[in-house]
Amino acid sequence: MSFLSWLDYSESERRKMLDVISLFQQKESRDELGLGTIRDAFADIFFPGTSTIQTRARYFMFIPWIYQKLERSNNDADSIERKARKFECDLIEKLIASGEDEGVIGRRAGRGLQRLPSNIYWSGMQRWRVLLFAGSQTQCHKWFYKKERNEISFKELIEDPESDLLGLSKRTWNLAIPLPQPEFPDKVDFKLKKDEALFLKEQILSHCRGSLLAYLVLNGRLCGVDIDFVWMHPQYNEFPRNIQERLEHARNFSEIMHGAAWLYNLMLAEQVEQEKKISANDDINNHAKNYRQEVRKWFQEIKSSKSRFLSWDKKRFWEIIAEQNTHIPNKTKSFCMQWIKYIDCIENGFDEFINNVDIRAMIKDREKALKRENARLSNRRALENWKGESGIGQLDFRWHIARTMINDILDGINQG
Repeated sequence: MSFLSWLDYSESERRKMLDVISLFQQKESRDELGLGTIRDAFADIFFPGTSTIQTRARYFMFIPWIYQKLERSNNDADSIERKARKFECDLIEKLIASGEDEGVIGRRAGRGLQRLPSNIYWSGMQRWRVLLFAGSQTQCHKWFYKKERNEISFKELIEDPESDLLGLSKRTWNLAIPLPQPEFPDKVDFKLKKDEALFLKEQILSHCRGSLLAYLVLNGRLCGVDIDFVWMHPQYNEFPRNIQERLEHARNFSEIMHGAAWLYNLMLAEQVEQEKKISANDDINNHAKNYRQEVRKWFQEIKSSKSRFLSWDKKRFWEIIAEQNTHIPNKTKSFCMQWIKYIDCIENGFDEFINNVDIRAMIKDREKALKRENARLSNRRALENWKGESGIGQLDFRWHIARTMINDILDGINQG
């Protein structure tokens, strides 16, 4: 069994770790080879305030409405937290009753939901300045209770590691947040009203300037689910040049590193066959055959675009990443650059590439460095727990959720 632990310095750090844990459940986001810091850097450049575990834009309205209602009543910190949980769990049932099937956070868990929408959206609401309070969610509960009673001391503000003397204002929520419909929360769905959509648009334009998110809520058109990656967007040629440049770097990284994920899974499948002494032609286990086909397909696609990758300015790529995150581990950089270096020599042919001892050793060493005793390629017991796929999805830098959010906002704005 694997365990994760961290020092509980702050709730914001805890929330980041919970995001990571939630990603383990999503095949397109599982970070088996330690690429998460680069993935998230690009995602934050393009779509600030979003996270992969968010679902629909109207949660940016639901949560303020719930909290504003609670803050108007006389509650202590514990009862605010308890009543907020009840409101959010009620919301699950109301959304399902309204016919919403997709995007309901807690649809399966119901009232047993461990992580509430308010926690998932907290930092996003702060980024878009829907929420003006600068601290954590728990701190906000305590702050409101004490603020109402004028019990907050200057000493508390100074000593609290998450406090922001300038950011902890008298207002918790943006005054421009539209009022909820009279039937809320008894009757609710994910369709943004026009004033709600315009409010979110304005917040994004004001506080996410220069991002692709801001460009698309201002100039974008509705985009279908068949657009798997943002560089496939029909308006790509209309994007500002600086956004196109970053998308080109993100695309190159996504397409090249996808091969490492395929090869990692192929190596796992081959080891399963070897451990179980299963023939490569045996119907009991076709994983290795299928993954070899995927690696071959990827290899041919990369080879056909070789000129693009050979002209790729890797120095500029790392400069862009550093502008967003200066703490990319050196081992992550080294692994990526070594993989890219092997791709530059792709003319050697598929069989030579797929069977290259150095390439395979690099993948195995990377997993070992990340997972240590739980590395599947080095630990038979860990391999037994493999379910047949691990992090096989190509990096899309949160496009799938951003696309939904943007469509929600554009749909709301376009209402008559």
